[in-house]
Amino acid sequence: MKILCIVLICLGLLLSIYLFYRYLIVIEGSAGGLDLCAAVFQTDCDAAFRSPAASQLGIPLAGWGIIYYAMLILILFFGHVLKESFTFEANAGALALVSCGAVISAMLLFFMLSRILPLCPLCIPLHVMNIILVFVTKSAAGCSAGSIFRGIKSGLIYLITGRTADPIRIRWKFIAFLSVGMLGVILYQWILIETERVSTGKNIDPEKIWAVYHMRPEQDIPIDPYDPQMGPEDGPVQLVVFSDFQCPACRAFASEMKEWIGAYTNIIRIAFKHFPLETECNRAMRHDLHPLSCEAAMAAEAAHRQDRFWAFHDALFQIQWNERAIDGIAGLLELNLEQWNEDRRSVEARTHVERNVELAVQAGVDATPMLFLNGRRISDLRPQSLRILIDRSIKNLKPSRGM
Repeated sequence: MKILCIVLICLGLLLSIYLFYRYLIVIEGSAGGLDLCAAVFQTDCDAAFRSPAASQLGIPLAGWGIIYYAMLILILFFGHVLKESFTFEANAGALALVSCGAVISAMLLFFMLSRILPLCPLCIPLHVMNIILVFVTKSAAGCSAGSIFRGIKSGLIYLITGRTADPIRIRWKFIAFLSVGMLGVILYQWILIETERVSTGKNIDPEKIWAVYHMRPEQDIPIDPYDPQMGPEDGPVQLVVFSDFQCPACRAFASEMKEWIGAYTNIIRIAFKHFPLETECNRAMRHDLHPLSCEAAMAAEAAHRQDRFWAFHDALFQIQWNERAIDGIAGLLELNLEQWNEDRRSVEARTHVERNVELAVQAGVDATPMLFLNGRRISDLRPQSLRILIDRSIKNLKPSRGM
């Protein structure tokens, strides 16, 4: 059982390191890299990394996995080196740690299988391993819940009173646990720094950003005259945005877009296209990730018929999601409610949304938001990177395009 315990911990650590590596690639927007999801499961797990739930307390869940497994390895190492003087404490500490890990894994597993969180096929075996690890560790430790409780009680008495039968031994135990805690702190700080370095763009290389973008094939992403648009129709730079009103990342992008769009007045034309992550209007979806996103898309289309799409767009990204909230926006914007209700249930509104979805599927859209700048897909959505790409696109325009 001890060998199985060590094998599971090492596998968990290796998988967590890979997931952290992949997380950095996704948030950095780099092309390529080792993609085990695509290789093993023939699917894309990157949507899970883009989810707000993928990061907690400043670092990704994969980073917490690295900390968790590294601490487990160190505490078991001390148990092996210090032998009988620390075996019980090492086993009890490891069992307490894996129990906490199993509870968190069970919760995340439930949320993923319930589609509350994006599905990550590589994360599922990792969470299952964490649950199994509780039983394996308990069997390998050979200590009962009662003995663990007594050990914790003795430790607390020492911390409070300082009284112990063997002060030298207890100090070694204290140093061992302190070392495990310090390892966790050091790893947390390193992962936090690395994550912030990538996510805030401190490592942005304009030439690399442009090269990665230019490697993408240029696709024909036609802009329908009925698509909601901002900017001049003959704008030399065209940005097509596939979005979902229930998508947290889309909400963040919509907010950022407002901040930098003013700098490109009369230059950039933005077109909005729908890609709701719901089976009701999106044939590419196997499960409903966002159960009201089709309803929201058609409601926004109905608002577009009254020339209020962008106001409706902004309001949809601010609400607590339910059907009443969608209805409430129409009232707040003083739309003609009778016409709006008729239009959002019309064949025309559904047809337009479904055409957007069909175009997205043909273009390889598999997550939201998805941006196409002058026909090329943008994988790096950091504001700094977008500015680099737009500025370089403007600089490289041919004279025939009016620049």
